[in-house]
Amino acid sequence: MTGNKRPRSVYCSPEERDAIGARAAAAGMTVSSFVLERGLADGVAGGTAAGLTAAERAELHAGVRRLIGLAGLVRDAAADDGASEERAAGEEGP
Repeated sequence: MTGNKRPRSVYCSPEERDAIGARAAAAGMTVSSFVLERGLADGVAGGTAAGLTAAERAELHAGVRRLIGLAGLVRDAAADDGASEERAAGEEGP
């Protein structure tokens, strides 16, 4: 499909052009590649993960995994506390 490519124009302010260029550079992409990726992205409002770079997406993913792990620890601790309280209440008995 390389031979079938044609330039396209996008109208934007100089500030928007600069912002797009900066985001493309931060993502390690050309402006054309960046605009194409964002324009063709599926499933996420606003494009690929709200404009995050691959490194930022990986960091976010790792953070979410840590939070899920912590939530599991809290859940397990609460279950252990509940079981301890039940045992203690059974030992006190009438």
